Amino acid sequence: MKKIVLATLVILYLGPPVYSQTSQTYIDSGHRKQSQGDYRGAINDYTKAIELKPNFATAYNNRGLAKILMGQKDSGCLDLSKAGELGNTEAYETIRQYCN
Repeated sequence: MKKIVLATLVILYLGPPVYSQTSQTYIDSGHRKQSQGDYRGAINDYTKAIELKPNFATAYNNRGLAKILMGQKDSGCLDLSKAGELGNTEAYETIRQYCN
């Protein structure tokens, strides 16, 4: 019985695994996928980054461009606009280029 209690305490103390994903990890993964032409996979990764960090301007910017490259212009332009609102000034140049 003492071994079970001890094992349970050790598991609770150690907590979740240390290999959990961060928003930056998803950005990096999305960038790799996007550069290989896997826009759907990149969009999924950027979306996960946004879920972890809702005000991540870079994730909105990158997802917007990936959506545009997939032919989802309206949705992509909305993401770019959100990126601009969050402080990513490069998004406005991309909007001028693809959304007007």
